[in-house]
Amino acid sequence: MTEKWVAPLTEEGYARANAAFRQTWSGDRPDILQFLEERLPAVLAGKTDLALLSVGAGTGLFDEQAIYLVQRITGQSALDYVVVEPNAAQNQEFAAMTRKEALKDVRFKMMPLRAEDFRPDRAFDLIFYIHSIYHMPGSQEALIRDSVAMLKPHGLLILAVASEECTMAKLMQQFFGIIDYQAVGDTIFGVNQLKQVLERNHLSYTYHPLPQSGVDVTECFRDGSEAGQDLLNFLLQVDTQRLPQEIRQQALAYLKENAAAQPGGRFVVPHWSGVFVLPRTASV
Repeated sequence: MTEKWVAPLTEEGYARANAAFRQTWSGDRPDILQFLEERLPAVLAGKTDLALLSVGAGTGLFDEQAIYLVQRITGQSALDYVVVEPNAAQNQEFAAMTRKEALKDVRFKMMPLRAEDFRPDRAFDLIFYIHSIYHMPGSQEALIRDSVAMLKPHGLLILAVASEECTMAKLMQQFFGIIDYQAVGDTIFGVNQLKQVLERNHLSYTYHPLPQSGVDVTECFRDGSEAGQDLLNFLLQVDTQRLPQEIRQQALAYLKENAAAQPGGRFVVPHWSGVFVLPRTASV
């Protein structure tokens, strides 16, 4: 068996890589928020003592907007918001966000630990896994079952997940035999795998594909671009500077081959995703 390359990102390195990706991806958080704006009024109507949980929240870019949305829908500024995020670098940014005046009535509880180690002391109206379930390899199935059980009556578990058919997933698949993907395991956990998990566990769900979007990978091809290096790190989920030059060149060649040329010499690869909504059911 060929020994795999081990090149995990540091917490700071992952935070930079994630930020680079967010700056170049045309979706999908606005689409998720639009979907929630249409779905949540009926779910939250008449509810008080609201409690929300965000697992793998990152820096809180989605969470801030989700809180404003819930406040607007319910007319309540006060709510409990529990944050589970093990990355210290991202937690610092999240904590800074919580000090905004508009969030002064939100009772944040920061839990700097892995999702697998979280033990709730209450039930929740909403639980979010926004593009985070990939980073819990081997635990996804149990975490989803446990999360549904954490919901209040009529509560919702909301997961945003990318498709296995997007270029990032296919790029990673090119190197499963030679790169040790400690962060995501030995397979891509995307839309199709999540559907299989839910159906295997007889969990009721609805799936909502989001509008097609893309990632601008132009910076990856610019020599000396730190943003391009960070983006390539995210797309491969490893520190590519610690990989052989041959692997990096193969990755760049795959990106260019699968990118659509845009005006101005830019290159964009498709990155599709969707939202799964799971209600609390009597059978859980």
